[in-house]
Amino acid sequence: MKHIFLTGLMVLFISSLSWSQMNFSLSCGETLYDEMDTPISKVYLTINGKKYEVGECMSCSEIDQEDFAVFEIPEKCKTAVGGWYAGGGDYFYAVKSAVKEEIEVYFGWQDDSQEDDSFHWELHRVVKVK
Repeated sequence: MKHIFLTGLMVLFISSLSWSQMNFSLSCGETLYDEMDTPISKVYLTINGKKYEVGECMSCSEIDQEDFAVFEIPEKCKTAVGGWYAGGGDYFYAVKSAVKEEIEVYFGWQDDSQEDDSFHWELHRVVKVK
């Protein structure tokens, strides 16, 4: 009985350790241009080497962590991308979910015609880690 209990604890610990060491990041794909010559890039979430397409972004580039506050990105975030083009911006950030083994990807935007300074962040996609 002791042996079974200890084994269960060890498995739980190993599972927790791997989750706490989860490596993930957002990145921009190749920039392509549409018929209006607008630069558009695919946005990818990479989790431990596996890549998931999570959206598209105009004029995409990595956002430095020092600039997260400017973009209203939470301090707990480790990765973000986005860009501004012709009066509008698209932005993404990713964080570990409160639910174990899920990464939440948020999408936000701004444009010249909005009446506030908000980035209108909303949960865009949840990716389950396998």
